[in-house]
Amino acid sequence: MMKLGFVCLAVAWIFFAQPLAASNHEQDSALRAFRSGEVAGLQRILARARSAYAGRVLAVELKRSQTSNAANPWIYMVKMLTPQGNVIMLYLNAKTAAIRSVRGRGAEAARRRP
Repeated sequence: MMKLGFVCLAVAWIFFAQPLAASNHEQDSALRAFRSGEVAGLQRILARARSAYAGRVLAVELKRSQTSNAANPWIYMVKMLTPQGNVIMLYLNAKTAAIRSVRGRGAEAARRRP
């Protein structure tokens, strides 16, 4: 449990400490979105990804959606390494944690069945 907490803390630190990858304005917007409830917490996102797909989480990124959807301007991108050794990308609604799409070789084989 402590290891999971450390991983979550490390991912959160990496996300909020990337001045070269994103502008300060975007970071501030993401933080405001999280505080206002527009964006779910990292633990909820990771739990959803792991419950739907087998594998190890490699990276998580919160970004503005490329589509101009005013109701859902944020998405989480979760990069996972499947048990078969493939890398897949999960795109989740940042507010509801619903999986919008999955890309990558071997995604179907890694999908957990209910």
